[in-house]
Amino acid sequence: MALIAAADIKVELGIAADNTDNDTIFAAMIAGVESIWAEMTRRTWEATNFTERISGGGSVLCVSNPPINSITRIGFGRRQLAVIYNTADESTANVKIASTGLVLTLDGVTDSTVLFATYKTITTVVAAVNALESGWYAAVENSYGDWKSSELLTMFPQSCIDSNPVYLSVPHTYLDDYEVVENEGRIYRPGGFPEGFKNLYVDYNGGYTDGTDVPGWLTKVLVRQCCHWYRQAKDQRWDMSSKSEPAGGGTVAFTKLQDNLLPDFVMVAKMHRRPM
Repeated sequence: MALIAAADIKVELGIAADNTDNDTIFAAMIAGVESIWAEMTRRTWEATNFTERISGGGSVLCVSNPPINSITRIGFGRRQLAVIYNTADESTANVKIASTGLVLTLDGVTDSTVLFATYKTITTVVAAVNALESGWYAAVENSYGDWKSSELLTMFPQSCIDSNPVYLSVPHTYLDDYEVVENEGRIYRPGGFPEGFKNLYVDYNGGYTDGTDVPGWLTKVLVRQCCHWYRQAKDQRWDMSSKSEPAGGGTVAFTKLQDNLLPDFVMVAKMHRRPM
């Protein structure tokens, strides 16, 4: 989903809505401008599902990609549901938990067949891993076999070679009794959030869902940048090193496409840059 559309650019340029001559160019420019905008602001602006680890303590959590459209769960701590490892040695093996299933790698060969949509419980996931053979072994921990596999926390690849155990986990406790300020990306809980470092897991959908709910200021900034690129290409001004903008708008560099950014585009992007 794009934050702006070709129709927005046509309005700015005074092009008739039914004129489709440059729609392909506009689509490419929109993709390029929005990509640079996301890079400069260090965040995703289109509606996307996120899982964030946030440090607890206090009564407020702030997510990285507002506005908040929905929250699937807020949990803290870890509960180990199963263990998995590979018995081979003098080799490489690792386990990754993706949002859709397990990714098992042995000697550079990846197996992604253990999908949560197919193996819906921890018991069936464990059985599927053991059926792979090639030294793969899995077992249910503490009678948690009936838990849904889709609840597992995602995890970067962890080494499991030579019987080194890797645990499949879910949040230890799921929290409730919280309030959400959607546009600000803030979550309030009167009783406070458990204190700890990166101990909270927040699954949510954040960002703008379609062009109609994108703030006017953001639409304007992105559209003006697209129009700037369009005018520069149309007038074949690629050989210019710079151009002074009227009314104290500053100087725009033309050294390469990504540097041909309007001063207000750069300024607003810096204002909305997510802290590292």
